[in-house]
Amino acid sequence: MQWLIIKSSSLEAETVEYALLGKDQQQDNFSRSGWSQLKGLSRGKRVILLIPTEDVVLNSADIPASNQKLLTKAVPYALEDSLAEDIDTLHFVHYRESDQKDVNILAINKTLLQQWIDKLKQHELSAHFILPDVFALPIEVDAVTLSMALDQPRVLVRDSAFSGFASDYALISALLPSVLEASEAKTLLLDKPDNLELTIPEGIAVKAGNLSHTCSDSLLQTLPLNLLNRFAQEGSGDIAKYLEPWKSVAALIMAIAGLWAVSIGMENYRLNQRLEGLNSSITQIYQATLPGEPIDDDYGVLHSIMSEKLKALTSNGTTKANSPLEILASIAAKIKQHKGITVSTVRFDDSGLNLAITAPSLSLLEKFRAAVDTDTMNAEVISSTSSANKVESTLLIKKVSL
Repeated sequence: MQWLIIKSSSLEAETVEYALLGKDQQQDNFSRSGWSQLKGLSRGKRVILLIPTEDVVLNSADIPASNQKLLTKAVPYALEDSLAEDIDTLHFVHYRESDQKDVNILAINKTLLQQWIDKLKQHELSAHFILPDVFALPIEVDAVTLSMALDQPRVLVRDSAFSGFASDYALISALLPSVLEASEAKTLLLDKPDNLELTIPEGIAVKAGNLSHTCSDSLLQTLPLNLLNRFAQEGSGDIAKYLEPWKSVAALIMAIAGLWAVSIGMENYRLNQRLEGLNSSITQIYQATLPGEPIDDDYGVLHSIMSEKLKALTSNGTTKANSPLEILASIAAKIKQHKGITVSTVRFDDSGLNLAITAPSLSLLEKFRAAVDTDTMNAEVISSTSSANKVESTLLIKKVSL
């Protein structure tokens, strides 16, 4: 899996930094770019947006609840006393490592988070994860990472996988000893311009590096604190409220559609059964008339075979007699074409072929009769009874004498 990491210094910034991480790539240097270049880079990659750490509250709390629903409800109140904003205006995400007692918590103003999402949409981008930029710094065991930039008054400090903060340069010398003591760090990973001063406590080893322009794959460890988790984007709540009254209507429509599908399925099954019965009658008559002859499943082919056999049985190659084989073969296709026509009985005598059929309406019955009645075949209704939703009729079908 490939990752595109976008780091923006503010909502108003017209240029950003980006880095790429791949399966075998543990770190990458940030490169500067305009927003427009990122759309092409994002194709086929998971996108992480890094926003200023100052935009979020990054903290932890000892919350005894283990049930996720209870934990989600308890998190805002665990930090309520330390927050400058009302908890109703904030969006919270949390994550507890399996071997840790404390819950790691991120909080951000809901409106501000929506603004970052809208910023991405403005440039035809979307992020899978949004995290504070302090998480891009590398971490090591028993070490604290500190990055200072010459052109900015801010300092980023990452003291563990899920914790860190942003500080003003003027305060960092005073804060650093307590941070190192609390984390029991023995080493300071430091990225500091030469002309900036920093007081480092005695006994702390220093490892210098170009940390502020490097993205470490330790960032991927922090994905559970994704600020997009459980965030309802602006407008989605209004849509849900608007759709609420239609839930019962939708359920009723689904129920009716289900009943309709079952009804249509049963009717199709009955029609297929009756059609199979008619096909069976044609086959039986054919076998009785021409025993031992092969039977083709295609009734168009069977009709041709019947015609050839009948011609062979007459001295002049034509026949004036009514043949049940030829009549049945010629009307089988027409029954299939007129959906709703069903055949209950088939009887053949000297007068011709008698079909007892059922149709849903007189108009469909007449269409079927007209389709059968051709230059070579005569079809007439000899009896008919109608009810509210069906017509039962007997048709006499016979071949026209030539």
